[in-house]
Amino acid sequence: MRLFEDSTEYKIAGSNVYYLGYLEEPTLTAVLDLAADIHSNVIRLWAYCEKTENHNVFFQQWNSSKSLPIANGGADGLQRLDRAVAAAANRGMRVILTLANNWKDFGGIPRYLDWLGLTSHDQFYRDGRCRAAYWLWVEQLLNRHNSFTGRAYKDEPAILAWELANEPRCSDVKDGEQLLISWIWEMATLIREKDPNHLIAVGDEGFFHRAGAGNNELFNGSHGVNFEAILGVGPIDFGTYHLYGDWAKNADVLGFGRMWIREHNEAAARANKPVLLEEYGTLARPDRAQIYEAWLREVEDAKVLGSLLWMLGLPKGPGQQYDPDGYVVSGGPEFAVVREHAETLLGT
Repeated sequence: MRLFEDSTEYKIAGSNVYYLGYLEEPTLTAVLDLAADIHSNVIRLWAYCEKTENHNVFFQQWNSSKSLPIANGGADGLQRLDRAVAAAANRGMRVILTLANNWKDFGGIPRYLDWLGLTSHDQFYRDGRCRAAYWLWVEQLLNRHNSFTGRAYKDEPAILAWELANEPRCSDVKDGEQLLISWIWEMATLIREKDPNHLIAVGDEGFFHRAGAGNNELFNGSHGVNFEAILGVGPIDFGTYHLYGDWAKNADVLGFGRMWIREHNEAAARANKPVLLEEYGTLARPDRAQIYEAWLREVEDAKVLGSLLWMLGLPKGPGQQYDPDGYVVSGGPEFAVVREHAETLLGT
């Protein structure tokens, strides 16, 4: 299954820059320069930041008197996301905006639970107050007018897709898989009703639930995620999955990655939906460029939607806010491989 824009097939060759919506100038320009160098046409970034004690920048916070979250539209809040969306658009790039986080980084689901005095992760999907708080945040963002473009987010052409969450899981409860699917149906349906202009995806890691998988957590459903069931959710427009070298458990990282890509391509073909390798990475190692080249060739040969590198970042230097970690690519042979992949996929 393919995506088309007018009569032209649409492909994605880009990168994750999760922090783009938190930046100030000139760092924002420097990061987008780097994205342009590898011909990125899509950037995936976080469109959430729940206030915690550690954040000077935040997008929403809890109003205890009203018992609901409220958006921060100021210069230390959503104006930064506005700027990032507008700046990407000025480079001819589109953005995938992720609406929540399974993890505690930048608040995430754990922050929602803190706000409501809940302790079990599954309550984010189960508790009506959590569902309502999440939807209130999404609805506020859909209706927000970008302070740089003047357009409502639901009408913003620079936005390619909304993602319900980064790596949602519902582990450790018997009905986790069904609960997560129910939540996906509800939230995706609500978004589609309010915003018919943009694509919708989940942002999951692509775990399977297959009989006979034993202790293999990638295939046995233990995380409460079923990639194939998610593809069956009507308002979800394309599948997403992630790929990391350490999932190979010290086996052949290159071969593992090719297998993982093929499994998702084949599942998406059966479901007749496009599929995006939206995060891929392995820790820095001498053969990382060769690994990425083989993985990306698998994407190219399958003629699927495309891929997004995890992750793009600036080289380490004095005064820079975001230094590389073990996955960051800012230059070198990996950078060249990703650029060549974009040239192949996009015809640039």
